[in-house]
Amino acid sequence: QSRGLAFDEGVGHHPSNGWEGGHGERSFLVYGVDLDDAKALAGQFEQNAFVFSGTDAVPRLILLR
Repeated sequence: QSRGLAFDEGVGHHPSNGWEGGHGERSFLVYGVDLDDAKALAGQFEQNAFVFSGTDAVPRLILLR
């Protein structure tokens, strides 16, 4: 939010809700960011990977580690 990017927040849950603590994993859908900025942002949050979709609307798994 402090970067001025539009985003929606979500939470990922295992279908059986069997993740430790049952809380799920927070996630963010960030709009209007290019791949290089998305990589930098994901790196700042110590992510191993993220899903990116550019102007072609094709989702891609981007591995960072």
